[in-house]
Formats: sequence, structure tokens, C-alpha cells
Amino acid sequence: MILKLLKGQAIPIDGLYSESWDELKHISFDLVITVCDDVAGESCRIFPTSSLKIH
Repeated sequence: MILKLLKGQAIPIDGLYSESWDELKHISFDLVITVCDDVAGESCRIFPTSSLKIH
């Protein structure tokens, strides 16, 4: 759906992809917002940084 929306707005999509957690694990985030556990039936990722975390 996102790719269709971007194409509809004439936004180039070449080279765009969904990043895996492995690509992001070395980045320090200021804020982490999670939707997991009871909400989505998934286990929450552990972010080993001092970022502010909101569930």
C-alpha cells in the first residue's frame, strides 16, 4: 500500500526497502515507540540504549 501511495504521488521508490532490526541495532534512538506484546501479539524488541521508551 505504501509503494502504491508513493507512486501515486510521483515519489521515486527505487532502492527503498524495509530495514531489518539487524540493520538498526547499532543506531542510538532518542525515542522508541513500541507496539507489541498484548497489542499486536508480538514480543517486544530489547533496545540496549538509554532511549526514552513508550509502549
